[in-house]
Amino acid sequence: MSPAAYREAVKALKYTQTEFAEMLGAKPRTGQYWASVAVPGPVALIIRLIQARPELLGVIEELTGRKRG
Repeated sequence: MSPAAYREAVKALKYTQTEFAEMLGAKPRTGQYWASVAVPGPVALIIRLIQARPELLGVIEELTGRKRG
């Protein structure tokens, strides 16, 4: 997944880059790195899973205790 595709996906999920990274257990600046340099494979997979099965976002939010701003 390209950084541009990551930015679009996170925006479509109505998350900021910072919020999405924090939900996945990463530091806020890591989300900015993903958006500008490189998206790790596991992060790309999570996004693709959410795109294929939108209900998984709710499961991830529940498991991590984080929800959209």
